[in-house]
Amino acid sequence: MWEARPCTQRLWGHKRLRYEPPFGNWIRASLIDDDRKNLSFKGNRLNQNGSPKHQSQEDATGIVETLALILPPVARTGEVTRSPSDGGAAAEDGRPYPLGPSAFHSLEVSSPSNPNCTSTSAASPTHGPVLSLRLGSKLHVVLSSPAAVREAFKDHDEALANHDPPACSADALRHNMVWCPHGPLWRSLRKVTVRELLSVSGIEAVSHLRCREVQQTVSGLRAGEPVAVRDLVFTTVFHVMTGMLWGVTPSDDAASQFRKVIQESIWMLSVPNVSDFFPKIAALDLQGLSRRMKELYERYTLLFAKFAEEKHGEGFLKVMMQVLEKDDKESFTLDNDKGLFLDLVMAGTDTSTSAVEWAMSELMCNPEAMKRVRNELDAVVGKGRLVEESDLPKLPYLCAVMKETLRLHPVIPLLVPHSPSSTFVLGGYTIPKGSKVFINVWAIHRDPALWEDPLQFRPERFLQGNQNYDFRGNTCIYLPFGLGRRICVAISLSQRMIMYMLASFLHCFDWELPEGHELELSEVFGIVLKKARPLVLIPRARNHQLDIRTLC
Repeated sequence: MWEARPCTQRLWGHKRLRYEPPFGNWIRASLIDDDRKNLSFKGNRLNQNGSPKHQSQEDATGIVETLALILPPVARTGEVTRSPSDGGAAAEDGRPYPLGPSAFHSLEVSSPSNPNCTSTSAASPTHGPVLSLRLGSKLHVVLSSPAAVREAFKDHDEALANHDPPACSADALRHNMVWCPHGPLWRSLRKVTVRELLSVSGIEAVSHLRCREVQQTVSGLRAGEPVAVRDLVFTTVFHVMTGMLWGVTPSDDAASQFRKVIQESIWMLSVPNVSDFFPKIAALDLQGLSRRMKELYERYTLLFAKFAEEKHGEGFLKVMMQVLEKDDKESFTLDNDKGLFLDLVMAGTDTSTSAVEWAMSELMCNPEAMKRVRNELDAVVGKGRLVEESDLPKLPYLCAVMKETLRLHPVIPLLVPHSPSSTFVLGGYTIPKGSKVFINVWAIHRDPALWEDPLQFRPERFLQGNQNYDFRGNTCIYLPFGLGRRICVAISLSQRMIMYMLASFLHCFDWELPEGHELELSEVFGIVLKKARPLVLIPRARNHQLDIRTLC
């Protein structure tokens, strides 16, 4: 029987965190410091990287909270109706639903406006590693231990083969690989993507493109000038992904338009949407998110059509257009092509950007680890040339830094939610069809029963060659890319991009904080776990380095 563990407190850097196993407020560590109250769930106003100025997440959350208070299962009087979360309800077979906080406390636990985002009501040890939250009219189930995850995906992998798409993306993004229901079309999309783009040969075929873009980024840095690491990495990965897909880097105008579409889409998918909590009123689109996503998709369609008409380059677009022209047995449509391309760019840019920013942040906080990375780079690469992708397999400590970063800061901390296609029993509890199932990777990766000193940044833990720590998620202890049928298909590409950018940045430059800036590691999450405060650093060319621009 799964056993809940009491909360413990540990020090991490200069911030005190409370680890609340096994799920916290689904994923978060709460900073005891009062200033943390001002860092939670900031709305994406117009910022340096051109993100849209929209209704903030706090505004959207207010709408969700208000409606959740006036609609079932929470009554106007504050009395709570019986729900699976109360632990008193049972399914038709007589088995109970997973335990969890009451409906009223579920609202408090899930509230981004709650300063203490890891409310102990959600993390009560009495609820165990299978937690249910009744949010609106929909049951949310959170799995927070390797045993629970292993049972779910070993015995019920087929039932959990579908993802649960956000209401605002139901029409616009239903053709892509992430949200497409499990079945023949999904298998075909995955097959052609892996075969033509993400296989070993496919990744190697465009290594020159990654090399060109990363080296251009490095050569464009000016020593002594502050750099927003997030913007720097996003732009680099964006150019790599669009180059891989279209065969050439889009023009500045097309790239700018496409980047805005990507950033706005990511923002809208991160906003709390009342339609997700009350599916029966989704058609009303009370926040206008579905309408705005549709408008975004129409803008994207025009951009895609422009590239499709040209059919230039040797990218993935050319392959997919050939599939369409042959009327292949895969039965793809142009909508599938559009959805797949948007899916790949959105997933590739935001996640890799977050991972590199977190890695740079942790290395800045851990000078000994930084020194060890640099020593390894100097020994393998030397001082007279730039890093090449062929160097990466010879950099085990840098690989360990990447793995440790993805442990402490999993880019998708709850993974993409699953929607059971049939009711099943997990650990004696009924998991109903149509519920929303999350895997709390953040909690598993910080569980002191699984990891020694889990809140400490210790890349050395990954140097033992332990297969428990590979990226496939087989043991359910280390799950940065998910597991099961819907595991991320781009693991190899992501690993290569993250390591290549880190190696290039650290080999060419020393990095320091601008005067008056303090480095902190507070988190804020939407779909992707990000730093609450973007990392800004000043590059200083390393003394031994030749003129970088002459080497690119």
